[in-house]
Amino acid sequence: MSMAHKAFVFDTVTFNKEVAGVILKAGIHNNTEVLRQYIHNNIGRARSPYSGDLLTEGWEDELEKGDVQELADFVMGCYYDPNADKGLAYEWDSLLAILKTLTTTQEANALILGLPLKKDGFTLDPGYMGTGFVQAEAVPACYDKLCNLEKRVNTVGQAENSWQIADLFASLKKLYREASAQRSGLLLTF
Repeated sequence: MSMAHKAFVFDTVTFNKEVAGVILKAGIHNNTEVLRQYIHNNIGRARSPYSGDLLTEGWEDELEKGDVQELADFVMGCYYDPNADKGLAYEWDSLLAILKTLTTTQEANALILGLPLKKDGFTLDPGYMGTGFVQAEAVPACYDKLCNLEKRVNTVGQAENSWQIADLFASLKKLYREASAQRSGLLLTF
């Protein structure tokens, strides 16, 4: 059985400006303290990746591991709403397989899985199952790409007698349209 695909409109512009570099440096050096401090400084802004609630002073009680990955997940809660999942659920891999036949594997993966945030041997992956980003400046071009592929995707879906493919593709296109309208990027994970 496939893993559940999750997708969130994510403020990549502010994330990159404020903290992406801090997370990467913390990961490279296994420095949890800088992330804890960031979270403490953003109480009331950061959200729990588990409940989606805004963090309060007792937020550390929610920690399971307290490692860089988990703390980064809490930090990322400043830039999206964990309760606003717009992912493709368990059927994402069927759509990915079709997209790979209509475009390059790299493009198909980027559209559904995003690109990892990594540097010097550290890859941000709080859930340990894959985390990718689509940067805000890339979203409009990705949306255009999806619009150009729509007829071909629906033709393949009909040939396979799968109404699900059309629905999944419509959901993916809607996600990119929403992110574009908000001038935001995407967080894609499992």
